[in-house]
Amino acid sequence: MKVKLLFFVLFVVSFAAKAQNQFESIDEHVYNTPENIGTNLVAITKYVCQPAQNDLGRVRAIFTWISNNIDYDVAQLRNPAKLTRQTVAQTLGSKRAICQGYAELFVAMCAVVGIKSEVVAGYSVPLGVALKKAYFNSNHAWNVVKIDGEWQPLDVTWASGYIDNSGKEFEGLFNDKHFLTPPSQFINTHIPEDPQWQLLNQTVSIHFINPKTTNKQLIYNKNFFNYGDSIAFWQALPSYEQALKSAINAHNFNPGNNEKLAIAYYNYSIHLIKVQVNTNAYYAARTLLERAIELSEKDNFEQAKGVIDDCDVAIDYINEKLNKWQ
Repeated sequence: MKVKLLFFVLFVVSFAAKAQNQFESIDEHVYNTPENIGTNLVAITKYVCQPAQNDLGRVRAIFTWISNNIDYDVAQLRNPAKLTRQTVAQTLGSKRAICQGYAELFVAMCAVVGIKSEVVAGYSVPLGVALKKAYFNSNHAWNVVKIDGEWQPLDVTWASGYIDNSGKEFEGLFNDKHFLTPPSQFINTHIPEDPQWQLLNQTVSIHFINPKTTNKQLIYNKNFFNYGDSIAFWQALPSYEQALKSAINAHNFNPGNNEKLAIAYYNYSIHLIKVQVNTNAYYAARTLLERAIELSEKDNFEQAKGVIDDCDVAIDYINEKLNKWQ
């Protein structure tokens, strides 16, 4: 019995060591990236991916480089009023970002080597932590990536380090437990706005983040959900319809998330009046704008006034055009 137990322990240790060493050569190559490589997206990506033999290796190289070379921008986190969305080039230039910047850089580097990936917005809610307010809008962004036909989640932001106890300084510390974490585990701390990116056939309910509940145990929906078909349908849509579909999915999942849908209605209506100059399109656009105003007034989120003002301007433009066509 003792011999069998010893064999089992050695097997487990050997398996764990093999898994740990799987990316050793790739990680070592990335760690030795020349400091003078510059800030060119293509040059950096091609260099770090040199030793990779397949998409898994290339994803690992990109993940490791970002996590070890981009610092979390604590200053932006502490000043949300001054929060601005930066480009990939700006992220590479400053070597700083918040979660959205990390995730968008990952997508851009994957695109250089022909790998499909997406930015996922959602709610990061550690299990067992009491919530002080309802989560109406997402508070984090991460990625999903397609490797050998399968979508898998990862979080380059969380893999890069942590903010110290003072809340003022970022401490870099590579942590690869956030690399291709099984979806059934990843969901414990990362709940996507759009349920299709849970990558689960039984999705988790938004009631998991009910502020009136002290028990943060996951609640799964009983109905089977084919996330693969859902993602394939979504990917086949034009980009402007993808944005609207994602916003509708997010609102259906969490009816308190009015901001995302209001902005999506506004953007889609502007697209309609630009590409379809006819009365039907203009009437449809006006209906969406009125719905966007309704959602904005109901929620009164931070950008609500700006959305309402923009919608009013667009509605005035539509009414003027419709009056001329009558």
